[in-house]
Formats: sequence, structure tokens, C-alpha cells
Amino acid sequence: IAAGSNQSIWADIYIPKSAATGQYTGTLTVSEGGTTTYQIPVTLNVRNFTLPDVPSSKTMLYTNYADVSLRYTGVTYANPGTAQDNLTMEAMNAQRMLAHRHKISLIDDNPNGTNAPSSSWLPGLSGTLFTVVNGYPGPSANTGNNVFAIGAYGFLTGSQTSQASINAILDTWESWFEANSPATERFVYLCDEADCTSQSPSLATMLTWTASNPGIGARLRTMATQPVLSAPSALGDVTFNSPYGDTAAT
Repeated sequence: IAAGSNQSIWADIYIPKSAATGQYTGTLTVSEGGTTTYQIPVTLNVRNFTLPDVPSSKTMLYTNYADVSLRYTGVTYANPGTAQDNLTMEAMNAQRMLAHRHKISLIDDNPNGTNAPSSSWLPGLSGTLFTVVNGYPGPSANTGNNVFAIGAYGFLTGSQTSQASINAILDTWESWFEANSPATERFVYLCDEADCTSQSPSLATMLTWTASNPGIGARLRTMATQPVLSAPSALGDVTFNSPYGDTAAT
């Protein structure tokens, strides 16, 4: 740190659930050029309760394989199994662990996945990614990521043109989750902002299709983001009921 400037330092202290209640003390040592210049006493009070593994305040934050890959390797997409792909996946797993430590749940574009979460997602959904074996220090160990976006930003539904094709794909997705990760809150990202008004099929059509799906895919929740002023024109005159009892109409 240059003379006349300052730098913030962020330190996390993780307390095991087995830690006894009481006061703990320690010392933060600052060295300059190999010589100790400051010793700062630290006191930590451990209370008689533990925080839940699954946070009460739910979050969702988007990351993206292409952006991470470009940043770390110089290309947006690398062939699976290559050194570039391995480095990108290592960086994405580090992102997942950092977010998990702070009770933030990541979603992404499910790289290399089609009708199910990609293989890179499986440790994060099961919770095995967040273990000491994988270098994870922090809360909510062995607890899986609690949310998954199917077709983030409309990448999935925007490529389908019929009710039969959308319903078949969503049936496959829901079947996978019920069999392999039933506790994960999953949803279909129907479309994003301006695309909701310009894409075909329209948002209103997709909502009608998904709500009337006779298969298991009807259990999936859906989400669309839309500029407030253009939302009514995007939905049109449509009323639909979700399997969760919610009703929306314009």
C-alpha cells in the first residue's frame, strides 16, 4: 500500500456449530517487510444460537460462462474438457463457493446442459461442492444451491415455436428435478425485458401454454421480467392460473 493511501481489508471469521458459547480472544498481526509493526487484539462473542443453513432471505444472482471464460481465458466459449474450459469451470466453482459463504444463490446459463442441469451444476445442487474436501470454508456446508433457472433470459423458450415442444421440454426438466433434486426451487425464465414484447411466441401465449400443460411440467414456476410501462401490452387480455393457486390477469 503506497504511502499516503489506505486500503480496506475484508476478513471473515467462520464459527463452527460445535463452538461453545462464550468469549474468544485473538490477535491480528500486521507485518511490514517481515517485521511486526502492529498487534491488534480481537474479541469475539459466540452466542447461544446458530444461523440456518438455508437463508430465510432468499437471493438470486446471475453469472455467465461466456463472461467468466472471456475474462480468464480470452474466449467466450471453450470446448468441454479443454484447458480453457477447465479453468473457466474452476473459476465458476470458486464464484459459487464465495456466493454460498455469504448466503447468495447463483443462477447461470447452464453451460453444456440441455434438458437437465449440466454436470458442472450437480455438485452445487447436491451440496457436495460446499465441503472441506473441495476447499470450502464457511457456513451451510453440504447444503445445495436452493434455486435453479431453466433457460435464463428466455434462451430455452425463445427457441420453441409450439405448445407441444415447450411442454415436452418442461416435462423433461421437472421429471429430472423431482427425481434428482426435489428440494431445489426451480423456475422457467420465459423472457427478459424487451424480448417479452418482440419474441414469438408472445409472453401471453407462453403463459397460457405452460398453465394448460397436461404433463408434469405444469408444476414448474415461471418468471418473466418486463418494463413496467409495457407490461400490459405484452400480456394482452389474458387470465391464467398457476398450480400454486396464483392468478394473474390484465
